[in-house]
Amino acid sequence: MAKLKKNNGTDEVNSFRFSLAGLIIFSLFLMAGTALISNKVFNPKPKPFSFANNDVPDPDVQDKNMFTHKGPWGELLTQNIKLERPAEYIMDEVKNPGPETWTFNGMNAAQVKTLLAANGLTKEQVEAQLTPSHVTTAGTNTVFTPGEDFLLSLKPETRQKLYGALYAHGCGHVF
Repeated sequence: MAKLKKNNGTDEVNSFRFSLAGLIIFSLFLMAGTALISNKVFNPKPKPFSFANNDVPDPDVQDKNMFTHKGPWGELLTQNIKLERPAEYIMDEVKNPGPETWTFNGMNAAQVKTLLAANGLTKEQVEAQLTPSHVTTAGTNTVFTPGEDFLLSLKPETRQKLYGALYAHGCGHVF
């Protein structure tokens, strides 16, 4: 800022002088400041999301992966999505698949036999599979490792009934 003198030399006047680069930088700062202030003034914070305003599509618009559940909590819209596992993870499982194991928590071998026989397996299938080579005991748990031939020989109805019972008893690795 330089002080200039008026015509008669007694009065002083303040003036600003900029180079071209200084004028450009000053102008950019003025524009950025104006944009920031106007953004804060004219764009207030968004209101928090409210489920009361969420529109639930009509049942005829919903696809096979979208479901509406009604209950004392209100109306709940759920949608199933499928995620694909990366190829790096799949390759390890394909190269070295582990044996299928079913863990029966708190059950002994006799109880496992009864459970399998009650859920669609014949007595011959149960006796053929529940041998010492397929059954181990770990504390109060019984671990059953079914053979691949046994798993592939199950009829769909038997598999559905058996897997449902295994899931109800909390057996691990049931697909």
